[in-house]
Amino acid sequence: MKNNSPNSPEVDAILRAVRAFKSQSALARAINCQINDPENPNKIKQGHVWHWMHRSGRVPSQYAMTIQTITAKKGAVVTVHELRPDVFGIATSLQLPHSVAKNK
Repeated sequence: MKNNSPNSPEVDAILRAVRAFKSQSALARAINCQINDPENPNKIKQGHVWHWMHRSGRVPSQYAMTIQTITAKKGAVVTVHELRPDVFGIATSLQLPHSVAKNK
């Protein structure tokens, strides 16, 4: 069961992250590279990203900061506030990166 509609702000944020990496698979690989935890056998796969977009409608909160970090490196910041406002709250313009605040 979907928690959010396909056009929810959270899904839009996930889609922006996918676009920054050109594919769901590339986003999953980038998350895994950033986490770089050999003790964690639960690697993120393309299917996880698809599930976030089409089923759950949200990124698990433990990956939100990683996605913010890797999208910032691509120059396409997707913030934790956009990905999980229920956990991190709604961002004010003071909390948003300069490039995101300009476009709001």
